[in-house]
Amino acid sequence: MGKREKIIVIFAGLAVVYFIFDLLFFSGKKAVSTISGNTEDLNNFVSELSGKIGAETFSKSDMYVLKMAITTWNKNPFIKSLPSVIKEERTDETDKKQELIFIYSGYIQAGNDIIAIINGMEYQENDILRETSYIVKSISPNIVIIDTGQKQIFLPFEEE
Repeated sequence: MGKREKIIVIFAGLAVVYFIFDLLFFSGKKAVSTISGNTEDLNNFVSELSGKIGAETFSKSDMYVLKMAITTWNKNPFIKSLPSVIKEERTDETDKKQELIFIYSGYIQAGNDIIAIINGMEYQENDILRETSYIVKSISPNIVIIDTGQKQIFLPFEEE
């Protein structure tokens, strides 16, 4: 056994001896400290602190920030708007016109799986588009073909 191995074995042995010594002699009941004295001072401190917290007023700028944090934003500043989108008007059973907007913004290929990102959702071939009855027929890096049942929609890839 080399010098390095002897040193490691000695330290391991000392650690075991210390563990046994600590377990046998120092593992008795530990003294639990209790709060002794008057708890009235503590109660006064807590009531004074809670009074100060409740009396806190916010400045106008703080109130504006809080108000803006909880409201919904019409235009998200973190999403770049794409200049060209495919829009299609359709009529449903109640003859109300709805405008469908399709944006092909992402293409992912992992092995044999090909995924297109349309309107922020992931779709594979033969998936049905959310809130429509349209089917994704073909996905390529440059274009997605959507079948509406009556016609096909060609969505070009939109780069930012």
